[in-house]
Amino acid sequence: MKYIYSFQDELNPNPLRVLYMAFFNASAVFRARMCEECGFSEPTFYRKMRELQLGNGRVRVADLSNAEKYKACQIAEIVSKNLVQEVETLVASMQAE
Repeated sequence: MKYIYSFQDELNPNPLRVLYMAFFNASAVFRARMCEECGFSEPTFYRKMRELQLGNGRVRVADLSNAEKYKACQIAEIVSKNLVQEVETLVASMQAE
């Protein structure tokens, strides 16, 4: 995954940047897992995510199959649990300093 950043080599990383990157990485992991599991390219992922404003003021959302919706929820649950664990670890390590 080309968007994953790590700060393990830094002696005193900036806590704000580390926490921000944890959230940034979570979105990148979610996107990568959706693309992998559903066979999407990155442009297809963004196309399926986009809402289109129609001329009559209504919004058209790309159709997702029930399987894609289910897979998105599964992946979101896994990624969010991992994010919570990562943030808890980061916060604990910052408090220990």
